Amino acid sequence: MNKYNKIGFVNGSAPALNADNLNHMDEGIEQVTNGAIALEAEVNQLKSDVETNGTNLETVKSEITAARGESETLGERLDNLLPDEVDVITTDHMRDGSVKTNKIADETVTASKLSRDLLTLINSVANKADTAEVDTVLATKADKATTLDGYGITDAYTKTTVKTLLAGKLDAMSFDSEPKLNSPCYLTSGTVYSALTKKFDSSNIETGKGNLAPAQAIYDGYEGSFNYVKIGKIVTVALNITTLIAGKNYVQFAGLPFKAMTASKLSSIAVYTTNNKLVNLRLDGSGLYVSSPGTTFADGEKINAIITYIIG
Repeated sequence: MNKYNKIGFVNGSAPALNADNLNHMDEGIEQVTNGAIALEAEVNQLKSDVETNGTNLETVKSEITAARGESETLGERLDNLLPDEVDVITTDHMRDGSVKTNKIADETVTASKLSRDLLTLINSVANKADTAEVDTVLATKADKATTLDGYGITDAYTKTTVKTLLAGKLDAMSFDSEPKLNSPCYLTSGTVYSALTKKFDSSNIETGKGNLAPAQAIYDGYEGSFNYVKIGKIVTVALNITTLIAGKNYVQFAGLPFKAMTASKLSSIAVYTTNNKLVNLRLDGSGLYVSSPGTTFADGEKINAIITYIIG
């Protein structure tokens, strides 16, 4: 519709009130009337469309209010659902349960968009067994029990069985102070008694003492002595090495009361010195070798030790 150009009439002055000017006014009225009719038709059509779709203006307003939620405007509510300046979606105005997996597009949620706390939680449970797996494994385990039968063990001796088997064994009784024929103590009577009487024959026991001497001139200055007890082919020697050369870490002595078996030289004995330091003793025939690996002897350091060996 064209804009209407208004004519201003003044009494006794131009423009004159004639047919042309009246027709101009009539055309303007016609244009206004046609415009009003067209607008009314459009409004009626809009109302018809709204009614046909089963809604009305109040319903639309109500839905907009609900969509706005606690936000001041619908635009503010939508802004909260979009990534902010650090590419993070805030959820302050989201209803619980509103975000569901069937509404999230594939690969929309990536690790870079998850919070640090959520990533830590995901990583912590990544290798954990789920409930079904745990239940399956536990189903094969035994329940807590107080007996072997409770754990399914059926081939072990019970307390009652052990007591029954032990009932016919050695009764508790004191030991004899020395072997005695027909003693009630089984360990010192009968065959055992006969064997022990031979071992404890005084003619088979020898005691004595002696001195250790440096095996070579390079070991001069080292000194030691010993006491021994020999029973059969077993000898026990109490060593007392009284002088060790400071700054050295090895010495060979000769003079043990009896030669040790050849196999003895393949083994060593670890003992402590008076300075609480570990040294090695090794037997070779009637010789005694002393070594201090990794360190040296100190002034006044001594060795007191007891060794038992088989005579070769």
